[in-house]
Amino acid sequence: MRWFWISDLYMQQIEKNRNNLPIIIGISLAILFVLALCLRFGFVIDKVFVDDYVKFAGTDAYYHMRLVENMSHNFPERITFDPYTYYPHGAQTPWPPLFDWLIIGIAWIFSLGALSQHALETVGAWLPAILGAATVIPVYFIGKALLNHWVGLLSAALIAIHPGGFLTRSLLGFCDHHAAETLFSTLTMLFLILGLKSAKDRGLTFDKLRWQNLPSIGKPVLYYLLSGLLLGAYLLTWSGGLLLILVLFTYFIAQSIIDHLRGKSIDYLVIAALPLFIIGGTISLPSLTKLWTGHWFMLALPIAILTPVILNVISRLLVKIKLARIYYPVILVGIGLAGLATLWIFSPDLLKSLLNAFNYIFPRQATMDIWEAQPLLFPFGKFSLSFVWSQYTTGFLLSLISMGIITYSAIKQDRVEKVLLLVWSFMMLLAVMGQSRYGYYFAVNVALLTGYLSWHIIQFFSPKETNSKPAEISGKISKKKAARRKLQQSSAGSSKGWPKIILGTAIVLLLVFVPNITEATKYAKQLPLSPDYVWHESLSWMRDNTPDPFDNPDFYYEIYEPPAPGEDYSYPDSAYGVMVWWQYGHWVTQIAHRIPTANPFQQGAQTAAQFLTAQDEASANAILDKLGVRYVFVDEMIATGFFGTATWAGLNETDFYDVYYAQQGGALMRTTFYHPEYYRSMCVRLYNFDGKEIVPDECMVISYEEKTGQDDTKYKQITSSRTFSTYEEAEEYIFTQKSAEHKIVSRNPFISPVPLDELKHYRPAYASETESMQAGVGMVPVLKIFEFEK
Repeated sequence: MRWFWISDLYMQQIEKNRNNLPIIIGISLAILFVLALCLRFGFVIDKVFVDDYVKFAGTDAYYHMRLVENMSHNFPERITFDPYTYYPHGAQTPWPPLFDWLIIGIAWIFSLGALSQHALETVGAWLPAILGAATVIPVYFIGKALLNHWVGLLSAALIAIHPGGFLTRSLLGFCDHHAAETLFSTLTMLFLILGLKSAKDRGLTFDKLRWQNLPSIGKPVLYYLLSGLLLGAYLLTWSGGLLLILVLFTYFIAQSIIDHLRGKSIDYLVIAALPLFIIGGTISLPSLTKLWTGHWFMLALPIAILTPVILNVISRLLVKIKLARIYYPVILVGIGLAGLATLWIFSPDLLKSLLNAFNYIFPRQATMDIWEAQPLLFPFGKFSLSFVWSQYTTGFLLSLISMGIITYSAIKQDRVEKVLLLVWSFMMLLAVMGQSRYGYYFAVNVALLTGYLSWHIIQFFSPKETNSKPAEISGKISKKKAARRKLQQSSAGSSKGWPKIILGTAIVLLLVFVPNITEATKYAKQLPLSPDYVWHESLSWMRDNTPDPFDNPDFYYEIYEPPAPGEDYSYPDSAYGVMVWWQYGHWVTQIAHRIPTANPFQQGAQTAAQFLTAQDEASANAILDKLGVRYVFVDEMIATGFFGTATWAGLNETDFYDVYYAQQGGALMRTTFYHPEYYRSMCVRLYNFDGKEIVPDECMVISYEEKTGQDDTKYKQITSSRTFSTYEEAEEYIFTQKSAEHKIVSRNPFISPVPLDELKHYRPAYASETESMQAGVGMVPVLKIFEFEK
């Protein structure tokens, strides 16, 4: 009897929890939000808030803060052109303004209208982490719409701990718009899914769009309006918002084909698409037209608005003339090809613009040595699963399996929300296959797909309901007692199935959650490229000790008149450029308030590479003269490991250094040798040797053979080496050899085997107090600044 009493209490608790399910879900989401937020700041807060300043993560974060600082003096107006970057041209502002508006608006509220630099930097550091953590909420509701609460919770838990690009881009200090992109795009899809489900359930058509039907049609229409508002917010966040427009455009075409083939009206799709694209476009176009991608949006949005209308007209026409349904997709393909042919004949420039927009989203070739621009499966031209694992762990494969299951379910059940998820996921998969940078978008899809599959795994191990009829219940027994007896029977049956449920849950935890937690913990401890104390100190020195390029420090906060199309900005005679590697350009703009000749938009990157790899002073000086450069930055990382940038100059890394193997003790030992081209490069002559004349004490020559290993990889094996007292003797020796497989080399980047002339036009202006130990030469400043004197 005691056992039954405990069981009775347990079942009552179950009933109570079921009645309080919204409260349980709310508490669960709050816990997941806090967990996601803690993951994003717990490991890095001491790295971001250091001393008396905020150290942001990445490079674009500093340009966002530059825009925020300027806008704080001109709110709500924001510059559309910036003369403080890409000297001597200036650059158009590349991003829409919403993310910067959010930073200023929130900072203004929390500082009670008294904006300060500290308030702006604090909000800028925290906002991405909060937005990233908040993404668990729409992910939950999408998962719920797909199947049930538990799929929603599993998906929300997965996105909360998801590693890779999504976590990195929503870390504390990563003041960039990517977390906002992800949140707004996910919210857009959420309200569209809810609207489509509601409209499909109500059989929404144009005939029902009447005031008297408002109680029944109001819910889907409200969802569509909200999806349009969120689409507008998304487009105001990122200049590449065509990606989501393309996803939605593709979905409406695919869903219209499915519905027509099933003999169903597609009115509800038009009713969904029109407010979505019209509201989104109306909100965003005034700002988007000022961007360099503005002409793409001017073209894409009208097409997106008109296409669903045309799809519906064709569908209705075919139904009216009773043409076989299969002709619908055939006619659509024909119309699409005819449209492209018409553009090719009558407006090839417009067609080229469309293809350029498509290539912007799905590039055919990776950008040089930028890791985020590499294809997911073929980083730097070689097949590898390392990117896949670091971004998604087991979720990548599981999500592909889940897509197959959902495809079958969508075909069998006619579920519009599942079709939308499939199209959305497939398009994001294509995007991330082209460039890994889209990994933070696909993370949401992986979380949803993996959450869906995880629930089915748990269900597979759950006890199955029996079809046997329960014993007849006496009419004298009340309904309450009958329900209690039913619960008791269910509980008794379920108790036998607990081991299987535990097994299924354990499989999900080990297969899905443990790998994600392990990888996410690694990512949460790492801040992307950001200026350390040395850079911050050096840039602060430059701001305080070099002439202001506009003779007015407050000019940094003004609104600038853009130059005429095709023309450069008209700088005053006092202006000058700062030669710096492109990855550091935004730091120069935001911290030093000076004008870099190259920036992380890759503007000027090739020219910077040509200067750093220049083999003589005359050609290097010609570059600086043309650009109007006054100061040159060089640092340890660029000088000793920068020759990945040789690619930007159209050269090969092996021109400057190479890996050789030597036989030692029966094994091949790997050694890096530096070539004369390395020591003659301007970057090395400035950083390693301070531009001084160098006369080598000795010169090594190695002889080598090119061989092929067991895995068909080629390598260079040293056969002999000789040391000469002068460079001339070494050159003469190589000249007398019949084979070309000889090289003048040095093992030490700070000990040149070749003579170097003194650089006559570069005066040391600054050297960091922080130094690093270099073999053979002792302590060397980590960063140096030279003044170029004509």
